[in-house]
Amino acid sequence: EKIATELRRLIVDSTYSGRGHQAASQSWDSVRLFLGAPTAVASAVAGLVAAGSALADGRTWITAGFALLSVALTAINEFLQPTLRATGHSAKASRFLRLRNEDRLVLEL
Repeated sequence: EKIATELRRLIVDSTYSGRGHQAASQSWDSVRLFLGAPTAVASAVAGLVAAGSALADGRTWITAGFALLSVALTAINEFLQPTLRATGHSAKASRFLRLRNEDRLVLEL
């Protein structure tokens, strides 16, 4: 009976821990999209503006602004590493949920 009670507790704990890691994984994936899309756009615009300013009137400050924005977003993305964090939380969630399923099997024996 004590083993069954402990297994039930493990099932509950594993479920909550697994779901928490799934939520964290989704949050970090959102951060990845939030940083990645503007970084790509800023880089593309910096390149286009650089070509345009070289051909037109030479307003290099616009190019410099987009280049700095691109560098800043890339640095933040590299520092936070949202893809790595999302993958890590997803793997941990899978392990907790697998543990929960194994506990359920043992409890049914």
